[in-house]
Amino acid sequence: MSSWCLLFFIGLVQAQVLDKQAQLPEILNENSGMVVIDTHQIWLHNDGGNAPYLYQLNAKGEIQKKVRILNDSNKDWEDMCTDGNEFFYLGDFGNNRNNRKDLKILKIPYLPELKDTTVEAEFIEFTYPEQKAFPPEDHDLHYDMEAMIYYKAALYLFTKNRTKPYSGYTYLYKLPVGAGTHEAVLLDSFDTGQKHWFYSVTGAAVSPNQEKIALLAGNQLWIFSDFE
Repeated sequence: MSSWCLLFFIGLVQAQVLDKQAQLPEILNENSGMVVIDTHQIWLHNDGGNAPYLYQLNAKGEIQKKVRILNDSNKDWEDMCTDGNEFFYLGDFGNNRNNRKDLKILKIPYLPELKDTTVEAEFIEFTYPEQKAFPPEDHDLHYDMEAMIYYKAALYLFTKNRTKPYSGYTYLYKLPVGAGTHEAVLLDSFDTGQKHWFYSVTGAAVSPNQEKIALLAGNQLWIFSDFE
């Protein structure tokens, strides 16, 4: 039911050569999310089960600062984004078994302006109204999440498909940015055209000019334009 326009599929249309900039420090060996402000402000966090810290690195991979989240334990942090001037949003919504009932997004004061090394988050708690069982049947394992963007005063989340047999879809949900408890609104879906779990969406980003969205899978990248 997708109404998005697929601009191109990297790997199918053109090859991209990436230059290695730096080796991440060992403490970030399970890095899961990233926000780039500039070459001195690259913020990263580890996946679930690690200490609840956010790390500021420079372009050389050197840690400049680390900030501890005091009121969350990093059950399964997966992705992070920012509105650019007021807040960072950190998704504690990893849900490998599709059985969590405590999904949330941490709303954190804008990290480049934070003077302290500790901070408390507000919580945007949410549910999927379509989910009726925890976990659902194998063919309905659509409720894991690893990708999120901030766009025009709202949060947009892209599901990680774990269906058996694998259906190939990612589902797009929308949430408000206000703290509280919300039902995520299902907006649309995108079929990767492939029937293997390696094509599940695990990251997302919006371009600085807000005109393109990138979705990342195991070794694939899709870029969308002309979207609503």
